[in-house]
Amino acid sequence: ADRPRADTRTYNGERVAVMLPLEINRAVKQLAASQRATVFATMLTGFAALVARLSGQRDFVVGIPVAGQSFLESQELVAHCVNFVPLRCQVDPSATFASQLDAMRQQSLAINEYYNFTYGSLLNKLRLPRNPSRDPLVTVSFTVEPAIEDLGFHGLAATLRTVPRTTAKRDMHVNVMETATGLLVEADVNR
Repeated sequence: ADRPRADTRTYNGERVAVMLPLEINRAVKQLAASQRATVFATMLTGFAALVARLSGQRDFVVGIPVAGQSFLESQELVAHCVNFVPLRCQVDPSATFASQLDAMRQQSLAINEYYNFTYGSLLNKLRLPRNPSRDPLVTVSFTVEPAIEDLGFHGLAATLRTVPRTTAKRDMHVNVMETATGLLVEADVNR
């Protein structure tokens, strides 16, 4: 948002990580419960508001990674298989957060309906014009990882740390992970 897009996309990037205190995690969970929404939908609504503010766009698509193992015909493959489900976000700056959250809750529930339709298949059906400066359809993505109470190393202490990055696959990917000390927010951004 702060400079013109390059003619040809690069994968140069960086990771910015911030640890938010436990109080924020508790507040998000309380807000979600009071609105009958999931923590995911609540955080995604906040992320959409941030993207709208940073980009000046009110209608955009966010990629939501989902497990892609159901597409595999071979039961012998061991791999990290992820499919992106594009989720349309429409942010109304005059609307309340509660109404935005209600709309996002309904949108995020719709993800289940398209779970078995691959991102590649969708791109083929849409026949979007290709642009070498950006990914088609999804340029930002968002994930929330559940709390990890025990890493399962009997007799060993382990600490989760963020991994520095010098590359970025999308313009921005934000991952929020619940930890024992708070919410770890990692933002991978393309430069």
